[in-house]
Amino acid sequence: MWEEDPNTRVIAAYLEGVTNGSRFLETARRVTRSKPIIAIKAGTTGAGAKAVSSHTGTLAGSEKAYEAAFKQTGIIRARSVQELFDLAVGFARQPILEKNAIAIVTNAGGPGIMAVDACERVGLQVATLSPETIAYLKENLPPAANVFNPVDVLGDALADRYALALEAVLKDPNVGGVIVILTPQVMTQVEETARAVGEIVSRYSKPVLGCFMGRATTEKGARILREYRIPNTKSPKGL
Repeated sequence: MWEEDPNTRVIAAYLEGVTNGSRFLETARRVTRSKPIIAIKAGTTGAGAKAVSSHTGTLAGSEKAYEAAFKQTGIIRARSVQELFDLAVGFARQPILEKNAIAIVTNAGGPGIMAVDACERVGLQVATLSPETIAYLKENLPPAANVFNPVDVLGDALADRYALALEAVLKDPNVGGVIVILTPQVMTQVEETARAVGEIVSRYSKPVLGCFMGRATTEKGARILREYRIPNTKSPKGL
C-alpha cells in the first residue's frame, strides 16, 4: 500500500517476525527500488524471540537470516527507535544519495574524525576532493585550516567561512553528500551559520545532514535547519 501512495517518500517498519518469507523478500526487493525501507527488528536475542512468540504467535527466526534478507532486499536496518526516526526524517526531507562519497565540513577536528568513522561503519565512502576544490579552499581558508576531507574551518569560523567551505564541496563533482558539523565555541554564530547552510543547500540537489552539537546552545540553529528541511543529529556517532 505504501509503495503506491504518492504522499509517502519513505517506509519505516517495526518488525517482529515474517510469516511468508518469499513474499516478504519479493515485495521488499521491488519496493526499495523506488522508496527507502527502514526497519527495526525486535526479538534478536533468545529471550526476545520467546517474547515475540508470546506477543504475536510469530516465530522471530534467525538473526543472521534477517540480516541477510535485509541486505539482499535493500532494507536499511535501524538499531534503535531513535535511529529509525532519524533515518526516516533524513530520507523524507533530503534527496537520495546518488554518489557514495561524503564530504564533511567541521569547526572541530575530533567530531570530524568521529564522522569519518561513522561513515565507514555504515559503508559510506569519504570523498576525495578534486584538486580544484582543494586549491580553492587553500586559497580562501586560513593557513591552519585542513583543506582535505574532513574540511576543518577551525574553531573561530563564522558563518561566512562555513558558507564558503560548504558551497565549495557541494560544487565538487566527487562529492555526493555533505555533513556539516558545528561545535559551539565563544565566537560561533550558531543561528547565522544555520541560515547560511540552509540557503546554500536549497540551491543544490545533494543531501546534506547537520550535526549541530550541544543542545542548549545550538537548539535555535537546529530549528532553523529544520525550517530548510535539513535533518540535524546531536552527535557524529548518530550519523
